Amino acid sequence: MKPKEYLSQIRRLDVIIEQKIKERDELKKYDISGVGFGAERVQTSPTGEGPQVRTVERLIEYETEINRMIDDFYDLKRRLIGQIQAIPRTEYVQLLYKRYVEYKRLEEIAVEMNYSFEWVRHIHGNALVEFGKRFL
Repeated sequence: MKPKEYLSQIRRLDVIIEQKIKERDELKKYDISGVGFGAERVQTSPTGEGPQVRTVERLIEYETEINRMIDDFYDLKRRLIGQIQAIPRTEYVQLLYKRYVEYKRLEEIAVEMNYSFEWVRHIHGNALVEFGKRFL
């Protein structure tokens, strides 16, 4: 795996978590609170469960998966930040952190670091090479 792909794992996992949360929220739109406990008859599945049971089960599955992914995300993020911060050259640390942890574009980083875009691109390439030598 190349350094850029390795460091981009944080963002990829973050995007997947956001998508899972949207999927879960979409499922929550369905009314699962309409379960009646009076004398009216509720249609059930062959297993004797109402349709709301499966929706609740799916919601629980989503919550479990999202929570696991969030734990993985923070473990990965903490590990990658530690690796970035172990690089001796400060401007490499700043640039890699801004790019791969804060998800900033190189143009934004150039403005924040008061460098030209071309120089930031150059430093970014060098920082990735240095990161790759140390950790991959």
